[in-house]
Amino acid sequence: MIDISIRKNINIRDKRVSVIGLGLSGTEAAKLANHLGAIVFASDESMDERVCAHSMELMHTHHIASETGIHSDKIYDADLWIVSPGIPKDSKIVLKAAQEACKESYLIEGKSDIFNCCPSQYNQPG
Repeated sequence: MIDISIRKNINIRDKRVSVIGLGLSGTEAAKLANHLGAIVFASDESMDERVCAHSMELMHTHHIASETGIHSDKIYDADLWIVSPGIPKDSKIVLKAAQEACKESYLIEGKSDIFNCCPSQYNQPG
């Protein structure tokens, strides 16, 4: 499990991180997590040209596994989820990720500061 109680002590090296959403924020969050030593997998169900370009960049330039057009079960094999701000909090994929997060993972929002962390209660009002 990843200890997120003290921000400066967050260590994601060798942790499995799933990034949901490959817009600009998700793509940059994937790069940052990779730079910090995480094993990153990025996913976006869109086949939009921009999303596909981001996916190709992640794979070819940064050696980050990614998929487009689907959210496969591989995203659930993670210690941490980073959800792009463009993904609605009430979307099926986020609700399922939050449910899975109750087990031993964390779900965080990836806007300007991906370590503005919250535990699995991501989908709770407030």
